[in-house]
Amino acid sequence: MTSLKAVFKKIALGLIFTISITVTITFTPGSSNSTNQNQQTNTALLIKPALVIKVIDGDKILIIDDGKADKIRLCSIDAPQLNQPLGLQSQANLQRLVDEGNGEVLVAPVKRDTFGFMVAEVSIKVNQIRNSQVKDLSDVQVANGLATFDTQFSQGCQNMKSIAQTQIKSRQQQIGVWKNILFK
Repeated sequence: MTSLKAVFKKIALGLIFTISITVTITFTPGSSNSTNQNQQTNTALLIKPALVIKVIDGDKILIIDDGKADKIRLCSIDAPQLNQPLGLQSQANLQRLVDEGNGEVLVAPVKRDTFGFMVAEVSIKVNQIRNSQVKDLSDVQVANGLATFDTQFSQGCQNMKSIAQTQIKSRQQQIGVWKNILFK
């Protein structure tokens, strides 16, 4: 009986969190343009939880969504390939982030790329003692210098301006890929 209560409590907390994320994105202050508000509402409706079954590299994951596997490419970034310098570190950092979210991610699909990957904004929720924090995986990868902002995968992504700003900071601090002379 106790375990059944725990299961219902977990489901209820997950629903409350999902609703709070939707409300937060839908009612972002500072926007008086009704068209912009409608775009935010439409995007908010697309956010859904998923389970990561594999971290492919530093900017791609494989998820289970509604019982189906789907390949996801993180919005707005390009990470080194596994055989390139920092490729394995980038993959390991993305795996660490996924693990920090207990393998669960929030996915906001944007579009399919030419390789069949769904380009999406992907975040994790990290439970603190009294509240939850949401981390954008693309932003964290760029902040750690393990991926770069890429306009090719940014069209339709709401996080692109934030990621571009994050890249300016990591580049100034010469973190990760920015230590390499080729990226300066």
